[in-house]
Amino acid sequence: MRQFPLRHTVVFCFLFVFVVLCGCAKQTDSDPVTSEGQVRARLGDFAVIASPTDMENMVVPTLRFKGKVLIETPDPVRELTAEQTQVAFPLPECRSMKVEIFTGGANCCFGYYLLTECQDEEFAAFIEPRDGGLGAAERKLRAYSADEAAFYYYEPAGQTGADKLSLSRSASPRLTRHIVFEDGFWRADKTGEFPAVYNALIRQATREKGMDPTAKAITVSYYTLMAGKSADRAFHVLKRFLPGKYVPLASQIFADIQKAAGGFNPVRNLTVEQ
Repeated sequence: MRQFPLRHTVVFCFLFVFVVLCGCAKQTDSDPVTSEGQVRARLGDFAVIASPTDMENMVVPTLRFKGKVLIETPDPVRELTAEQTQVAFPLPECRSMKVEIFTGGANCCFGYYLLTECQDEEFAAFIEPRDGGLGAAERKLRAYSADEAAFYYYEPAGQTGADKLSLSRSASPRLTRHIVFEDGFWRADKTGEFPAVYNALIRQATREKGMDPTAKAITVSYYTLMAGKSADRAFHVLKRFLPGKYVPLASQIFADIQKAAGGFNPVRNLTVEQ
């Protein structure tokens, strides 16, 4: 029998062990099943686990950190989807992952685990933009885009007379906001923080021919505030774009716009003990 040199044998054994270990590592990362359920996503010490329920195709999602529960969604959901990890985002020394939770209802309801690792620290937030969603990572802004759903099915309170304003879902304004990372916390952007972005959205909405006129008036006025312009300017814009029959409602509508712009806060930062 042919004898292999000792060095060849050592190399072969090393390669064999390396392949086996890599195969095991790969298997561990591909949705392993634990006693709590199936691991759907990992980032650093975070693990998102889908626990089975008695309902077909429904799971209960749980976010764990170092094995301890950070947050558990009490109601079963139909979909639990982890997006690809964003490297060097939102800061050069960080990486982030967005995990979407969807109940499976019509136009409702979404939630998101937002997981972030920056060098030796890890951060987590739960984002719940009501009927809206959390969009793609916008690397130039170091932020995620988010839907503002405050004006879905919008009806101003206290209306009288025949010309009552009531927007259907399809006619409702589709407003965009942003979720940014600062000092270890995710938060909604502030008025005047991204003026160039909102000025571009104003131009886009103004050119949109298929948008409901009232929705356009609300959208342009809202973005005028977010661009850092004065309340007087935003109110003037609203009245200029509103259909004539709704101008008497301008003060009420603008009060709702100001409330929505200042009150948008779908972020709940979670306590992570390092």
